[in-house]
Amino acid sequence: MAWHAEAIYGSTTAVVSAIHTFLTDAGWTASGTTPNYTFTNPSATRDRTIQFYISVAGATNFTFTMNANGSGSGNSANHSLLINSQSSTANFRLTMACGPNHVMIVIEGPRNGESYALDATYGSDKNFFFMGSVNSYFTADNDLDALVLGGTGTMQSAGGSRTSNPRFLIMKGMGGQYWAEAELRVLKGMTEYPGSGAGEYPPSIESTVGGVFVSPIVVMETVGGTGVRGVLRELFWASPSEPGSGESNNPYNSLPEMLINGVLHNQIRPVHPAAGDTTYYSPFGQGQKTAMASTSGYAGGPVMYVRSA
Repeated sequence: MAWHAEAIYGSTTAVVSAIHTFLTDAGWTASGTTPNYTFTNPSATRDRTIQFYISVAGATNFTFTMNANGSGSGNSANHSLLINSQSSTANFRLTMACGPNHVMIVIEGPRNGESYALDATYGSDKNFFFMGSVNSYFTADNDLDALVLGGTGTMQSAGGSRTSNPRFLIMKGMGGQYWAEAELRVLKGMTEYPGSGAGEYPPSIESTVGGVFVSPIVVMETVGGTGVRGVLRELFWASPSEPGSGESNNPYNSLPEMLINGVLHNQIRPVHPAAGDTTYYSPFGQGQKTAMASTSGYAGGPVMYVRSA
């Protein structure tokens, strides 16, 4: 397992090089040449393959291709990680976590006050690519423990102005089809609380309670009424976004890492929109458009903890 804390790189090419170095140092093998690498991990429960390249559109997005059971048009799925920088030579922030069975890559374009930001006030989009493994819920679901689960990092506004749906894909559905659609669920309180701003945090993580908690993430296959498939092994959900100045009061701000079942997990905030509607939707929850300064501040978006050791 390995953790790559947020670091700034000066070009999209440098980002790809850093991803290559980090994955190979963590035990993945690479073939091909930049930026069209293919990565595999012989230590994985099942062979995982990632192919990725930088879009010909320039600095607007990175594209990842995942292959199930080898290559082939019927076995692959593409995921675009939208950045919307105005130049391929700008400040790009990269955060990563990986192990034999999971990879999480979060990239953010230049922030406000930095050259080539998409928006002078809100900077550029911050987005993610994630794949991981699942613990099955039903004993008959024998294949699930070995499945790759891929998430798209492109976001969609409530008005539908973005091009991709905020859903996850399961490498193999219960009906045998590749890349079955899924969505994610978390544990939340069954009651809602009235009042201004209420309901943003479940009561278990309000500071007055004296403790904070994380939730397992349940994978729900949405095709054919299959329903629950299992829970993610390497990723936990902590908090939804808190719009406006309330984000500075998020109790997780002081918890950059935590032990979950005795295993180290690092905090990661994978979603931050920079243009368009105020709120964007991702598989991990809403991202709030906030003025993310180049040196400080908290992006309004879901708080996650990813396995890093």
